[in-house]
Amino acid sequence: MKPITITLLAAVFLIPSSAFSQTRSRSSRPKPPTQAQQAQRVSQVRMQGATRVAEQVKNLARFTYLLGGINNTINASTCSGFCVAVAALPMSVNNSA
Repeated sequence: MKPITITLLAAVFLIPSSAFSQTRSRSSRPKPPTQAQQAQRVSQVRMQGATRVAEQVKNLARFTYLLGGINNTINASTCSGFCVAVAALPMSVNNSA
């Protein structure tokens, strides 16, 4: 009975310790990208940025074009009665002073 107890105690203490003996993983590291891959990635990111900037410029140009047309329409419709009153204002101010 005594040898079996000693063997079991030894097994209980030694088997778990072998599981923790290898602490570092043995997986391979991903290789760093090569110069060509880095250059391709930089070129791709630059192209995407240029595309976004071009879209924003187009949107801004379209907005200013439409705003200009709307602005002219608003000025033409409001200026018909208001511009005459504004043009006459400095004359009446000068005459009263």
